[in-house]
Amino acid sequence: MRKRTTRIGLTLGLAASLALHANAAPGMGCERWIRLNDTQKQEVVQQMIAEALAGNRGRQYEINRDALGRCLRENAARMQRAFDDVCADSRRAGMQAIGDTFKTFAWSCAG
Repeated sequence: MRKRTTRIGLTLGLAASLALHANAAPGMGCERWIRLNDTQKQEVVQQMIAEALAGNRGRQYEINRDALGRCLRENAARMQRAFDDVCADSRRAGMQAIGDTFKTFAWSCAG
């Protein structure tokens, strides 16, 4: 029974992560990110969270959107630093770096 519960949790976490990732930072790459000041970066992170939670694709999964949103908002400052770090590393600073990093945070919140 425990394996089934774990599998269901992982499935829901994956679904939530994929749904949120699909809406996260369309067009936001490191090239744009590094030109923003701290206030603008904070606004972008908050906008990404709001858009991800409001997206229609995420509504089709049975997830606690309030808890997920609360977790993402609580991690907004860490997310911003993670975006800075990934964009500073030229080996990882591809077009999907910010979206992939956002997905990692969504996974940790959904799981």
